[in-house]
Amino acid sequence: MDIQPLIEAMESGQDFERAAQIKRYMKTEMDTIGLTVGELRSATRDFVKTMRQQHNWNAQLSRQLVSELWSQFNWTMRQSAIEVLVYDIAYHKKDAAASLKYCEEVILPRLDGWALTDVLATKVLPFLVPNPQHLLTWLDNDSFWIRRCSLLAQFPQIRKMQADLDVHQQCVDHLIDDKEWFIQKAIGWSLRTIAYKQPEWVLSFVEDRPNMSTFAKKEALRRLQ
Repeated sequence: MDIQPLIEAMESGQDFERAAQIKRYMKTEMDTIGLTVGELRSATRDFVKTMRQQHNWNAQLSRQLVSELWSQFNWTMRQSAIEVLVYDIAYHKKDAAASLKYCEEVILPRLDGWALTDVLATKVLPFLVPNPQHLLTWLDNDSFWIRRCSLLAQFPQIRKMQADLDVHQQCVDHLIDDKEWFIQKAIGWSLRTIAYKQPEWVLSFVEDRPNMSTFAKKEALRRLQ
């Protein structure tokens, strides 16, 4: 699949100063074009719209486009790859098993950075995972970004009070002693999100876990104190 028109569209908005800021902020060695999120989203979606008009678009073709972008050692291209998955989520939901397998084999092993991880974990994976129990398979992964996904991939359900809290409890308990800052942040963030509608559950949960880090506990209870 020829992605050159998309690359050219993104490069037309190149901002070297912003690119340098993004590299510093994301602590990435990858090149970046320096687009705003809005600019990147617009360029990506315009390209996908054109592809849909030219092809009998489906999840397989979407995955091919994602692979072309994800294979680039470029932060902006990888952001665009995740944006394709988000924009095409209706197609991927119809082919969820194949798209989840694709994400686990192609995308997850090369995740690097919270900005890529969090969009994938909260806007793509929740609609592909067959049941919450599947999240438990990521808990012992060597990549802390994948472990972070196990904590974030129920966010749409959490916000609707439809999450499997037993599974989320297992995820938190398994990772509660994890030394990685991004894991502790995700523990606190997820519990704080639950606390919006189920504060008593979170208060009891935290109280029953004296070994929870001070940082995660503070994040979890921020809205309740």
